Amino acid sequence: MLALGLNDRQVGLVASIGLAVQILTAWLAGAFTDKLGRRLTTLIFDILAWTVPCLIWAASQNFLWFVFAAIMNSFWRVGMNSWPLLLAEDTDPVLLVDIYSWIYIFAVSSSLVTPITGLLVQQFTLVPAMRIVFIASAVIMTGKFLAQYLTSRETEHGKVRIKETQNQNFFSLLAGYNLVFRKMITSPETMFTLGIVVINTICNMISNTFWSILVTQKLLLPPEWISVFPFARAVFILFFFFAILPLIEKLPFRVPMIAAYAGFFLSQLILVSMQELNYGLLILSVFLEACSYACINPQIDRLMIVAIEPQERARIISIIWVIAILASTPFGWIAGELSQMNRILPFVLSMILFSAGGILVYISTKTIPALK
Repeated sequence: MLALGLNDRQVGLVASIGLAVQILTAWLAGAFTDKLGRRLTTLIFDILAWTVPCLIWAASQNFLWFVFAAIMNSFWRVGMNSWPLLLAEDTDPVLLVDIYSWIYIFAVSSSLVTPITGLLVQQFTLVPAMRIVFIASAVIMTGKFLAQYLTSRETEHGKVRIKETQNQNFFSLLAGYNLVFRKMITSPETMFTLGIVVINTICNMISNTFWSILVTQKLLLPPEWISVFPFARAVFILFFFFAILPLIEKLPFRVPMIAAYAGFFLSQLILVSMQELNYGLLILSVFLEACSYACINPQIDRLMIVAIEPQERARIISIIWVIAILASTPFGWIAGELSQMNRILPFVLSMILFSAGGILVYISTKTIPALK
């Protein structure tokens, strides 16, 4: 975005607009998932959320193109409601952490090809190279979406919900959210899950939006080196999954969660305190962040299945994401303003939030027996 002339405030504004639209799409997600089924919902909204925005990004000319792409990309919230249910509803809960770990292994393995982006930047300069990357992404992801649809089947609970909702119109499903909300707020496990999701949503938004700005504008990392760090991050995540996760997966839930938040905090502390072009510390920061990500995300995905009542799981997950997005939407603008003042400040904010996450895990796992 910076390469096309957007300033820090505009980058933050695009992030906030995207999050604002996600409020609507997250609210609708549960109703779509129940009405259309997990399988069909995933296909439709994956194409809307990824194929279409990639083509817009590839052709983008100014700020408004990025705004429209952010709006379309916001539909990923619907797919991220239906897809985990398609994956996990017919699966033994004992296997969920292992399954999600393998999902992340395959996902991060795709980052191993990111150095190709650096070669494209060297060959064509930054903007043309990114247009090529977005076109290729649209083609590859569309193939993946079609293959997933053709090789999967609707879950048993999905079939039940399709049948139960076939005579209900879409708006009546939305009208039932107030009863679902009341049920949700009486569940300590669900409220704990909500708190963790809010913290992670804000921190992921800050990192995804402002990390590259910090390392190129303050730490003076050459733009062609940016693609090396997703590659390194993928290697570190794979290392964690194969070398460390088997040693800790039997530990009580709170141990890997608190360790992950401590790792996130240290990664941000190193990032904001290092001097220009200190590649060693930058790699250490990426290593700690990658291991923390690999540690915490499968646990959160598991929580979204086992801690939520099955009958209304789709709509409860929708409400969780709506609240998480409402809570995090202002932080795109806030982080943009902080970055405008000093580019380390968004990451100081992340450090505060990671500390809050560790405290929340500690208190919740002490008071909610199911989370111990």
